[in-house]
Amino acid sequence: MFGPRSPHGRKDDDAPRRREADPGTLQDCIDTVAQPGDTIQIETNEIIDEFPVVAKSLTLQAGQGFHPIVSKGGQVGVNSGTIAVTISGITFGDSLEVELLGGSGHSVSLDHVKVLQGSQDDEDLAIDAKVAGSVSVTGSTFQGQARDDRIGMDADQTSGLVTFRVIGNRVTGHGDATSGAGISLLLRSSGSTRADIDNNSAWDVARNRAGINSGLAVPRGPGRPTHARRAGRRLLPLNRHRPT
Repeated sequence: MFGPRSPHGRKDDDAPRRREADPGTLQDCIDTVAQPGDTIQIETNEIIDEFPVVAKSLTLQAGQGFHPIVSKGGQVGVNSGTIAVTISGITFGDSLEVELLGGSGHSVSLDHVKVLQGSQDDEDLAIDAKVAGSVSVTGSTFQGQARDDRIGMDADQTSGLVTFRVIGNRVTGHGDATSGAGISLLLRSSGSTRADIDNNSAWDVARNRAGINSGLAVPRGPGRPTHARRAGRRLLPLNRHRPT
């Protein structure tokens, strides 16, 4: 079901989740079978009842013709060194987290992933960048029921450059007036942040941090200047019909 193919609601005190994996699980394949730089292909349509944590350079992708669902969500989390992670073609039943907490120069790519439900008190996709690195989210769908934002990006590094690339995604809050914004970028960094947020569709989303309907919200921390560029976007407010 899993096999390496060699060339392989966010809180401020969150840390990468680590636990001993059972043999034969996806987590065991990530931890003990795959080597840094390997590719793991998931070749099953059965539900994988796990919360996998990726803490090393790795590609995790659906095998050709397969549509795997990881029911409990997942995390890319790192405390040191430099990692390059790609996750592609996988559906998550719960929230997905990216925690860049230590090291520097990390690269995380999420391509054609889907979050179905999302945790009630966290974003569908929660990105916390406390060190320099880049996170790319492309061609993905976020349709959870969380009271927070669908995609939440937090730039909180003390130095260096954090780059966010959010291109061609679809996000919805299902018309829930208590949900968060479609896409939120929170700037609290002493370093530099670049965010390219282009050609996304957001509909039936509710509030931003100012308490109004918002497809894209860009709040900032105290004393932090905000410079935002938005291009080629489709942002539809609460109670608009889904685009066709």
